Amino acid sequence: MLEMKYGDLFQIEEVDYSKYRTCRGAANRAEFESVIETIRDPNSSVDELDDAINDGLWDLFSHQYTLYSSTPLALYLILSRTTKAERIKRVELSEFIKLCKSRGNEGIFLTEQELLANKRGELPIFSIADILRKYT
Repeated sequence: MLEMKYGDLFQIEEVDYSKYRTCRGAANRAEFESVIETIRDPNSSVDELDDAINDGLWDLFSHQYTLYSSTPLALYLILSRTTKAERIKRVELSEFIKLCKSRGNEGIFLTEQELLANKRGELPIFSIADILRKYT
């Protein structure tokens, strides 16, 4: 098995999300930001919030406790776009962060294609531990 190469956090804002994978296919930054904003927004309806939490946070970002190549990107967006108070208020965000912390980089599942792209330097995987250290 190939070992992951970790990306430089200074470049995380510049990555092409479509090269990263969720459990449903290619990641989409606009979709990630929409999920996070819906969870943050106190005016989100119960249905909107439920969809963002279940279809976004617990499906796209982490499905059945599996982390994907895009999960560190989602974690970064959550931590950089929310305050500690927001994360405490929205328990789901705190639970997602705890999941990422407990699973760590070892919990990131990469396909063989992703591993090869990572080895070639075409798909930097960002370290969950580094993201947590820098943004919490």
